Amino acid sequence: MMNLYISRGEGVYLMDNNGRKYLDTVNNVAHVGHENESVVEKGKSQMSILNTNSRYLHKNINELSKELLKTLPSKLSVVHFVNSGSEANELAIRMMKSHTGQSDIIVSEHGYHGNTNICVDISSYKFDGKGGVELRKYTCYSYTK
Repeated sequence: MMNLYISRGEGVYLMDNNGRKYLDTVNNVAHVGHENESVVEKGKSQMSILNTNSRYLHKNINELSKELLKTLPSKLSVVHFVNSGSEANELAIRMMKSHTGQSDIIVSEHGYHGNTNICVDISSYKFDGKGGVELRKYTCYSYTK
């Protein structure tokens, strides 16, 4: 297996140390593209004011929440910001269990769901791999061909 060393990203591409471009088909972090100028500038602007997480309110968090809610059906009226995909998946799973009273989870084969205990339990490449544990009874994953 070849190790791929990525030195930067631009738009939908990743570049290695030799400048070779690769289409980023994973893109699990930069959903708006790598080096998106608008996102970089907004991030710089916010960090120059207050670098914080979602535990504290700031007018920009409130404004973003209002803008997000405009894109959703009216019965979806709560925005909860988290700091990672793992945290988002953990929260979604807890909400699902609380709402349904069930614990069964259907996941995609070879999907990456995060690096917390429950996320590892539902990520087939982790529980099937070296040092992994068996498929949990509450996890059913769909096979892809």
